[in-house]
Amino acid sequence: MAPEDFEKIDAASTCILCSACYSECVSYEVDKNFLGPAALAKAQRFVHDTRDLATDERLKKLSEYGGIWDCAHCFNCVQACPKPTEPLWRILQLRQEAHRRGFHDNNGWRHAYGFVKIIEESGWLDEAKLPLKSVGTLKEIVSDLIPVGLRMSLKGKYRPNPLHLLPGMHHPEIPKMAEVRQIIQRVRAAEAQPKTTESSEEEQG
Repeated sequence: MAPEDFEKIDAASTCILCSACYSECVSYEVDKNFLGPAALAKAQRFVHDTRDLATDERLKKLSEYGGIWDCAHCFNCVQACPKPTEPLWRILQLRQEAHRRGFHDNNGWRHAYGFVKIIEESGWLDEAKLPLKSVGTLKEIVSDLIPVGLRMSLKGKYRPNPLHLLPGMHHPEIPKMAEVRQIIQRVRAAEAQPKTTESSEEEQG
């Protein structure tokens, strides 16, 4: 491997599988189907290994339930890790690579994309819209979202405004909303630009 390619997997290669990250992981605590920080850090080591030929196959599996999108990014794994592995950052690298390669047919990616789209509307996060943008089927809306929404309403945690769910309807815009949209547009433009060797080396440095 070229030195610049090895730098992409260097941190993940330092993992000693001590499982300290699992003892602090809130996502693993509530759902044992979550692969967990160490496993995902090891996955990043293979996904970004230029000698590996199963990158797309790995990312497809990692994008499913229990994989990269189920991390709550609480940073506990980073604090618990005795090595420079920093599992959370490896998970974020996997998300970026999955996005770059077009693995968008999952609730995790839809959730992240929906989050940005809602912020782009008015600057506010409308939590009534986010679940709707996160799921992919009508069945999930009926079986999962409606019962949760009803329970939240009964406990006073959610007071829906039905008008905000209509296309084009949202909260009043925050001050300087034009600047927020400009930031989002610049990020999208940067993502659309092909990376040059020089820019990649600067990012790694």
